[in-house]
Amino acid sequence: MTITPTPSELLDTSIAQLRTPAAFLREQLGHRMEGMTSCSAQIAACREALGALSVLVVRLQAAREPLAGAGESEHAGLPSRYDRPRASGTVFEP
Repeated sequence: MTITPTPSELLDTSIAQLRTPAAFLREQLGHRMEGMTSCSAQIAACREALGALSVLVVRLQAAREPLAGAGESEHAGLPSRYDRPRASGTVFEP
């Protein structure tokens, strides 16, 4: 017998898994290698990755809220694919 996680459990797990690399990137960016201009492309890539992770966490948290009182039905509170916000291409600065 396979135990299928509920939508809330999947969202909680996803949020936790995304927070781990986001925290690591945030810490690394806080300890930037000052004066190392050769790393500027890598720092920009880390900032972009952190922004993308932060946006994903916020979206998953927003999707999680309706499930808190929805009785955990199979699709309760989950946005349809047409309701999802579109990516603007901008970097989210936490």
